[in-house]
Amino acid sequence: MTKRFDKNLAAFLTEARESAINELKDSNGEYQKLCHVLSEKMRIAKELPDEYTDIVESLVDTMFALSRLEKNYLYLQGFKDCVNLHKRLDGSFIESQEFEKLFME
Repeated sequence: MTKRFDKNLAAFLTEARESAINELKDSNGEYQKLCHVLSEKMRIAKELPDEYTDIVESLVDTMFALSRLEKNYLYLQGFKDCVNLHKRLDGSFIESQEFEKLFME
C-alpha cells in the first residue's frame, strides 16, 4: 500500500510541477525569452568543432540535472511548507490549537 501511495504521490507532484512549468511558459515573457535564448545557444553549440561537442553536451546535461534537482527539492519543500501551514491553521491539529492560543493572547 505504501509503495502505491508513494508512486501516486510522485505522479501527482510531477504532474503539478509540469502544469506549473507549462503555466509559466504560457504567461511569463521573460521565461519565453530565456527559452528562446537557450534554444539559439544550443543551435550555435551544435556548430562547434567535434572536439568541443562532448564538453558542451556534458555541461548542458550537468546544468539540466542540477536544475532538475533544485526544482524538485524546492517543489517538495513548498509542499511540506503548505502542510505545516495547514497544521498551524486547521483547528483539528495540536499545532493549530497551540498557534491559536498564542495568536489570540
